[in-house]
Amino acid sequence: LNIDLCSKSYSFLDDYREEELSRLKETVDKIDKQMRKRPNEELEAHKAELREEIKRRVQQDKRRAHQAKLRDFELSVKHEERKKVQETGKTPFFHRRGAIRKMVL
Repeated sequence: LNIDLCSKSYSFLDDYREEELSRLKETVDKIDKQMRKRPNEELEAHKAELREEIKRRVQQDKRRAHQAKLRDFELSVKHEERKKVQETGKTPFFHRRGAIRKMVL
C-alpha cells in the first residue's frame, strides 16, 4: 500500500471535508438564530449533535495532519540514513517509530 499515492489520489476528499465542516458550522449558526426567536428542546438537541460532529471531525483532521507529519519526518530520517550509508559506508541504523515520534515532539 503506497500511502503517498493514496493521499495524492484522494486529496479531493480533504476539500469535501472542509466544505462539510463549514456547512455544519453554518447550520449551527442558523439553529442559534432560530433558538433566539423560539427556544425549542428539539433544536437544542440537534445543535448539540452537530457540535459533537464538528468536534469529532476537527479531531480527525488534527490526527490526520499529525500522522502525515510523522510519516514525512520518518521518511526524511530514513532517506538521510540511506544517504549516509551510501556515501560513507556507515553501518545502517534505522530509528524505531517511538524514537522518531520523540524527535518530532
